[in-house]
Amino acid sequence: MKDKQDTFFVEAGYYKSEAEAEAKRKEWIQTHGFDEESLIIERREALQIPEAITIDESAP
Repeated sequence: MKDKQDTFFVEAGYYKSEAEAEAKRKEWIQTHGFDEESLIIERREALQIPEAITIDESAP
């Protein structure tokens, strides 16, 4: 998904630990050519809206 700030959101899965999520992040950096700053780990609950994505209440 792309938000209004022209940033992209990719959900790569849910992980049991931060270490497991960090390992997946490093794998994506190596295999897909991302730089260290372009992929972040966001901690949130299931069904919680990601921080980078906002809901536009005026959208049809």
